[in-house]
Amino acid sequence: MVIIPVFNRTVKTFIFMEDFMEFIGIDLHTNKFTCSWRDEHSPPDAKKGKRTETFALNSHGMAAFYRTLTPDTYVLIEATITMFSFVWLIQPDS
Repeated sequence: MVIIPVFNRTVKTFIFMEDFMEFIGIDLHTNKFTCSWRDEHSPPDAKKGKRTETFALNSHGMAAFYRTLTPDTYVLIEATITMFSFVWLIQPDS
């Protein structure tokens, strides 16, 4: 999993040389977070992802979110002050 903070709402095009990439854009809220999934086949001007889901910021919601992650998942997080705590929660152990 790669974590990429998003510092503005402008979507940039990234080119990675990998077999398959899945992107999850995350919008943080006080007690929940909303994820929008896309992959390298999504059109660059798409307004919505392939799938959208909201998770509670509790142990049940985090467990459900972890089950959606793969080694090929890139996580893009809205840059807010709470982003740092959220990254700490989802970052794999080194």
